[in-house]
Amino acid sequence: KGTSGGEWTSHDPWHAGRSARKMVFLADGSVKQIVEEVVLDVDDPSKSTTTSHFRLPFYDASDPVGVDIKWRFVTQPMDFPHKAQGAYIRLTVGGRDVPTYVVHRSPTGNWGFVMENCWGVFASFALPSKALIEATATLGEKSVARLDLLEDTRLSVTNRWQWREALLYNLGSTTLPDGPEGIAELNKLGKGQYAGFKHMGFLLNKSRAD
Repeated sequence: KGTSGGEWTSHDPWHAGRSARKMVFLADGSVKQIVEEVVLDVDDPSKSTTTSHFRLPFYDASDPVGVDIKWRFVTQPMDFPHKAQGAYIRLTVGGRDVPTYVVHRSPTGNWGFVMENCWGVFASFALPSKALIEATATLGEKSVARLDLLEDTRLSVTNRWQWREALLYNLGSTTLPDGPEGIAELNKLGKGQYAGFKHMGFLLNKSRAD
C-alpha cells in the first residue's frame, strides 16, 4: 500500500509496474520469497525450463541478503475484536512486529483470500498489475472483475482503524501486545497524549466492530 511510505514502495516491484513478489508462509513460522529463474537451453531455447527456490524476503531490495520474516497467529490484536485462530496473522519483520494482518476473502469475488494491514497487502492469487487496477478503477461497477476493489482506497484496513499498532510501531516497539491488556497499557498514557493525533483522522479509544 502507498501508506507504507516511499522507503518501502521505492523498492517494491509492484509499485514500479512489475509483478508483485511471491512469498510462501512455511509451517515452521518462517516466510520466504519465491525466486523463479529461467535455465536456458543454448542448443534449443524452446526447451528452456524455469526453476524456483526460496530466499529471504526482499533480497532484491536495498539489502542483497534479505530480511528475516516470521509469522504467527494472534486472536485479539489491539485494534480489532477477538476472532478464532486464522483470522489474524502477525508478522515479525527484521525482529520487529508490524501491525497485524487481517485475513478475509478477496473483495473481487474470485474466491481467493487477501491478507492486509494498514501498510501492506498479500493475496493468495496473482496480484493484478498496479496499472491494470488503476485502469479498472475508472470503470467501477461496470468492471466484471472488480479489480478496482483492490485499490488502496477501497481496501478495508487503514491507519484510521489500525492506529494503535501503527503508533506503537512508529514509536519503536519491538513486540506488539495481543489482547485487551495491550489496550489497557496504552490507555495508561492518558488521553492527553492522543490529542496530537486527532488531526490525522485516528478514531481514539474505539475499536472496529467488524
